Amino acid sequence: SGNFKGTESFTYTVMDDDGFTSQPATVNVTVAPVAIEQNGVVINDDVGFFDYGPVGQNNEPTPVLFTVRNIDNQRVTITDIDIPAGFILVSVNGVPFGVFGSGQAQGQSPPGGGPLPLLVEVGPVDLEPGESMEFEVAVDPSQEGDVQGDVVVMGMAADGTDVEYDFGVGGEVLPLPDIKLLGNGNPIVNGDNTTSVDTGTQFGPADREFDTVTRTFTIFNNGSEQLTLTGSPRVSITGPAAADFSVVALPGVFINAGAMTTFQIELDRSDAGRHALGAGVDRERRSE
Repeated sequence: SGNFKGTESFTYTVMDDDGFTSQPATVNVTVAPVAIEQNGVVINDDVGFFDYGPVGQNNEPTPVLFTVRNIDNQRVTITDIDIPAGFILVSVNGVPFGVFGSGQAQGQSPPGGGPLPLLVEVGPVDLEPGESMEFEVAVDPSQEGDVQGDVVVMGMAADGTDVEYDFGVGGEVLPLPDIKLLGNGNPIVNGDNTTSVDTGTQFGPADREFDTVTRTFTIFNNGSEQLTLTGSPRVSITGPAAADFSVVALPGVFINAGAMTTFQIELDRSDAGRHALGAGVDRERRSE
């Protein structure tokens, strides 16, 4: 029936042409008195999923608006919204979280949600047939990694029927942009003052017959935002033998997320003896 709301079950068997009958199977059918939409598209109860995609760590939360619509022929009252860990309830009907109702979390949780699941009392919000309410949920950008869970909207219909509508949400919080320095394709740890042939930081024994030896190093941005190299110069050389080294090719100023740039350091081998240096790169995140 098009007017049915709630849960019903039925049992069926299957008989083939030879008269053999299968074991009985039971099917449960649930029709919620509300529907939840995002941008006009219904997110199916129990099986629906909304993907937030990648989110930059520590960026401003980007809310997504969901609409709860009463599709029943009686009043429905919404009382609570359950927000999964890793997500933030931003607002209900345009009112920021904290102004309306209250939240109850398992343990301590920042306002609106975050690392812990949060059950938020949002009502009661009465919806007459055809009426709707809105709420905004965002990925919590404070913690790196994948986040996934269920948003559950709860309440009661006028005839006493419990309302519970849930759908999945997921996203990925990308790490902050940062420099990953490579030599010969191998990582060079920040602050490391040892040299290695593997990373190209050991220039090796030199024959004064040859004037110079050059090494190429790579700066990789493994974060979610653009990096800006802010030093002047962009690569600096320090140490007791700094005068024996020079930067012969500078890296680019801007490095997009997931991109790389290179620079080259040259050793003048005309002077005998051991040579040691330190190289530094200053950077900052681009403000968006």
